[in-house]
Amino acid sequence: MTQPGASSLAGDEVAAARERYRTTVAAEQERSHALHRAREHEEQRDQWAARLVDLQREAALQQEEADDWNGRGFVQLALWLFGRLDERRDLESAQAMAAAARLATAHEAWAETDRAAVAARAAIAAPHDLAAAMADLRGTLERLEPHTYAWVVQCEQQAAAVRAELTEIEEALRAVDACSEAVSYALRQLRSAANWGTWDLLGGGLMVSAVKRGKVEDALGALGQVATALVAVRRELADVPTAIALPTGIEMGSGAWTFDVWFDNIFSDLNMQQRINDATTQAEGLAGRLAAAHAQLGALRRQVVDRSMRADAAAMDALRGR
Repeated sequence: MTQPGASSLAGDEVAAARERYRTTVAAEQERSHALHRAREHEEQRDQWAARLVDLQREAALQQEEADDWNGRGFVQLALWLFGRLDERRDLESAQAMAAAARLATAHEAWAETDRAAVAARAAIAAPHDLAAAMADLRGTLERLEPHTYAWVVQCEQQAAAVRAELTEIEEALRAVDACSEAVSYALRQLRSAANWGTWDLLGGGLMVSAVKRGKVEDALGALGQVATALVAVRRELADVPTAIALPTGIEMGSGAWTFDVWFDNIFSDLNMQQRINDATTQAEGLAGRLAAAHAQLGALRRQVVDRSMRADAAAMDALRGR
């Protein structure tokens, strides 16, 4: 039988553990904000430091020019004869003074941001052991409030499952993007081969035929890369827990392509041109299907991100007793 006041003591211990956890979380959040502020000041200081280098160079050049005009030379003599030397010297001196003023202003700005960066860095508190505070709270809940602890574990498991789902979606998106890039490259190669094939049909000669053969082989290589990328797309989409249409591949018939490209006559040329056009049409269709799959995955990702945020919030609320 539970002793009178035992439940009250257990409740006080749980409340104290929760308060320690909340305090640690708040302290770490403030430390994160302080780190961000310090980095902002340091970035501003670095920007002013880079600006100072440019202004120092500019001021040195302006002063050098002003000193040159205060010296003696043919140009100075010519201007003196026309009564323009003092005017030019005043202009160069004014420009040198303006450059020096800009340098001084920039140096003051750098010094101010440096002081702010140093102060912001000094204001950063020592890191708090958030993992230890959480472990303490979880242990206290497991020992004194097992039902609450079970709910915390359930919320954490749900949050972990949603994060794993989000990871699968992001991997599928990367695979689709990579395949889309491969298809775009293949389309460029196919269109280039088609252009050379048209020229060959119009009687381009041996050189054109040789270039066309190279372009066709490049296109075949690019289509092979598409096929490899499609394997990755299908594998990653299979892990996504939502039905998304699997893009079909491109029928290459590479053996027939190779046969046609090396037997140079009007019939093989026409057949090759038709194969190139067919592959181009299929690649364009594949690009469209990949774009549709990307749009579906993007919409699904937004939904799962929302679920992930809600799952994480539920887990945090369970820990904090809300």
